[in-house]
Amino acid sequence: ILYRKFMEMLSAQFDQYHAVSEYAKMLHISARRLSELCKRCSGIKAKEIINGQLIAEAKRLLQFSAITVKEIAYALHFNSAEQFSHFFKKNTKLSPLNYRNQFVDAE
Repeated sequence: ILYRKFMEMLSAQFDQYHAVSEYAKMLHISARRLSELCKRCSGIKAKEIINGQLIAEAKRLLQFSAITVKEIAYALHFNSAEQFSHFFKKNTKLSPLNYRNQFVDAE
């Protein structure tokens, strides 16, 4: 039940909250317990689930919208475009612009 609540909260608020501790607080459990619960139910830790949701939305915005990387960064509540770019590259091995250009070049 808690895992399902976490997933519902995440799908509704992933753009605002990026930390496991924020979701854990809303669920009235510890961050460690939430991460263990996610690992048991899905095989991956809570932070990986959160990051996956952020990356999926970032990819969608890069692929299907014309808004700038900076606008995407702020829409997903990153403090700066640089912080977002670092996060994106760390998780995809591509910069946001290189990712977008794959789709522009393919057309």
